[in-house]
Amino acid sequence: MQRLNHVTRRGAVYVWRRRLPVGSGIRGQFIQISLRTHRFSTAKNLAGIVNRAFCASILSSPPKFGH
Repeated sequence: MQRLNHVTRRGAVYVWRRRLPVGSGIRGQFIQISLRTHRFSTAKNLAGIVNRAFCASILSSPPKFGH
């Protein structure tokens, strides 16, 4: 089976999980979203959509520094 970045299987369902960037103000935290599917092909398509949305939201947010 192929491997997808940021996608793992939890039980019977695929989930997308990514660490939040250092400049986000929340250190060492993850965001996890259920893709609500048990099919690899569907998870692959949904992961691309979620990745693009995540990157767009991170790039549009100004970096926050400090504790």
